[in-house]
Amino acid sequence: MPTADNKEKTMQDVFTDNGDTAGEEDERLLDQPAARSIGRGIGWIHEAFLLFREYWAAWMLIALVLFVAEEICKGIMTYSGMIGAAVYGMFVLFKAGGIMSAASFQEYEETPPRIGHLFAIFDSKIFEFVLLFVLMFLSAVAWALLLYGAANALGWLGNTEGIATLPVSLVLLLVFWYLSWQLLLGFAPVLVFLQSETPFAAILLSAKAAVKNILPLALCGVCFAFFYIVILTLPGLREGVASYVLSALLLALNILGYLTVYAAYRDIWFEPAERDPVTVGYR
Repeated sequence: MPTADNKEKTMQDVFTDNGDTAGEEDERLLDQPAARSIGRGIGWIHEAFLLFREYWAAWMLIALVLFVAEEICKGIMTYSGMIGAAVYGMFVLFKAGGIMSAASFQEYEETPPRIGHLFAIFDSKIFEFVLLFVLMFLSAVAWALLLYGAANALGWLGNTEGIATLPVSLVLLLVFWYLSWQLLLGFAPVLVFLQSETPFAAILLSAKAAVKNILPLALCGVCFAFFYIVILTLPGLREGVASYVLSALLLALNILGYLTVYAAYRDIWFEPAERDPVTVGYR
């Protein structure tokens, strides 16, 4: 069985000049997520960039449409409370799954990603979509309660009376909860919509993959944090026409983040198929 050390094929093969594509290569879906080396974190970002670069205009159009839709959902959330929050949460899940779907079309069908590709996740999967949303919400609540209870029992929170007097420890706990929850469940949408796992199994497999690949995923996170800091601190991009350049860079970086998750999924769950050279042609 191939391991992380002898794995030779990555998504970069899609973009080589020899005409081979990932969809044409023999590959094998693993029963369990593989553990990759820390250096693959950089590799995933590079492979995501190659996907983005191939059809950058199409991806920017998708990013713009999703941005407008997200702002509309935020407006609904502002005026309709919990119902709006549920709508916004479903949109975020749709966005994650839809971008993965469009990336899959690009890789295997060799076509530019389109808005219609985003909705492919709903093909016979409406129930799975709703169930995954509910399970992810419940898991977020459970994880928050677990972290809060542990921190409170250890006496790390101190006085938490009033929002204005929240201690730094509680703010850090909230940040850790959000980032760790995203890390643990980040693969769940792609596992449900592209790999046809059940929502419950997808959540468990996603958490397992995150734990086994914590180092490369952490490296990805550090890299993207650096990218955002650099872009947001560039001088002269907050006024006039330059502000549109800043917005475009942020949209591109957002799409690149989702494509990086897709690249990581392809690397963690797939291996080139092993064949005995003697028996090739007899199977």
